[in-house]
Amino acid sequence: MTRDKLPGLDMKFTIDWYSANHAYLSEQLPGTSRAYFPFPVVHTRNVQLTKGELSGAWRLFPVPARKRSLLRKVVGTPETWFHKNCTQHEILTTTDHRKAVSPTAIVPAFTSTEYWRKTGKPKCDVFLYRVDNEACSPEVRNIILKEAFVHEIAHTLFYPAWYLNYKLKLPNGKTVDGKEYLTRFADLAEHRKPISHYAANYRGEKGKFESKKKNYDIVLAINEEFAETVAAKLLGFSFCDKDEKRSKKPFADRPELSDFVDDFLHAKVA
Repeated sequence: MTRDKLPGLDMKFTIDWYSANHAYLSEQLPGTSRAYFPFPVVHTRNVQLTKGELSGAWRLFPVPARKRSLLRKVVGTPETWFHKNCTQHEILTTTDHRKAVSPTAIVPAFTSTEYWRKTGKPKCDVFLYRVDNEACSPEVRNIILKEAFVHEIAHTLFYPAWYLNYKLKLPNGKTVDGKEYLTRFADLAEHRKPISHYAANYRGEKGKFESKKKNYDIVLAINEEFAETVAAKLLGFSFCDKDEKRSKKPFADRPELSDFVDDFLHAKVA
């Protein structure tokens, strides 16, 4: 599989854009918080964000969202890349850069549900991967990892809303089914271009969350679009290839999705 077929898995163009705009983007990032980070951080030598930086990213989320998150712990992980044999339906990784799509096809983070599957207890672990020094500058690495951590926290909000069959009480007082509400998100999102370069990997034919291909994972596609949309909302940017205007104003053409994310993040379990 080449980078041309799944371009969003190669961060080369994202890194280039981050490099060219790092001063502006750094101002959008959460700072270092003195507030306690309430989760264990293991294998810390592989975590290239401080606990204060993790806490700053965590506190971007409104209190109701933090209460609903399934985050259990943060796990530091060695450098990992997307494997050159990746397909849209089977995302493969490797710790050998020689087998990667490219040297910049780095995996910055991942949300694991293994603990949930093994124990039946709905919790998620976020893996933060070391970013190879040759892939980018320390300033760009900081942007990558903070965006990635916000993205992964969003996954810890998607999973319970989709799978735990609970109701959400929106700020306007309306009560909605969590899964049905996220399906509404998908309906809104697929009428627009993907929110980011990365999210574009997961769209089906004609930009829809559907495909005639047997192994297409519609839930994965919606989940990735959702996480990128939440990150764009909280950080104020989202790399969109050559669309410089929308990269810095990701909701300029989709205010309804900005409102959706606001409502979702401020919703409480009914």
